[in-house]
Formats: sequence, structure tokens, C-alpha cells
Amino acid sequence: ERLETVPRLLVENQSTNGGENIAWSLQLLEKQGLPSSPIVVLQYPPLQLRAEATLRRHLPPSAEIYSYAPFVPEFNS
Repeated sequence: ERLETVPRLLVENQSTNGGENIAWSLQLLEKQGLPSSPIVVLQYPPLQLRAEATLRRHLPPSAEIYSYAPFVPEFNS
């Protein structure tokens, strides 16, 4: 089953760290009656792996998680 449209944008804006953000975002989805899988994780590239690992701790192993870093930073030497 594919979700074709998103009725609105849900924003979790009370967290102070990535772990809280993931936990509270999942609670927000549940309160709205929305599925938590499949789910897309977008994060700043150096924090991407940590965000995905934290999400995997909160979801069952069968959850579909798509991890994506929206850009790759360039460093000047």
C-alpha cells in the first residue's frame, strides 16, 4: 500500500535532541492515526547514521526505513 497524498505537515518542535525527536515524532504519528512504516529519515549527513540507528531502536525489525541525506557538505581545505 502506498500513501499517495499527505493531508498536512506534522511538526514535532518540542524535542531538544535527536532521540527525543524520533520518539515524540512517532507518538505524533500514532496520535494522528498515521502509520510509522514506511518512513523516511532526512538528516544532516554527519548525523544520518545515528538518526537511522535511533529510529531502528523504536520500530520493529520489519519496519521499512529509507535513510537519505539531502546534501553532501563540501569542506574547504
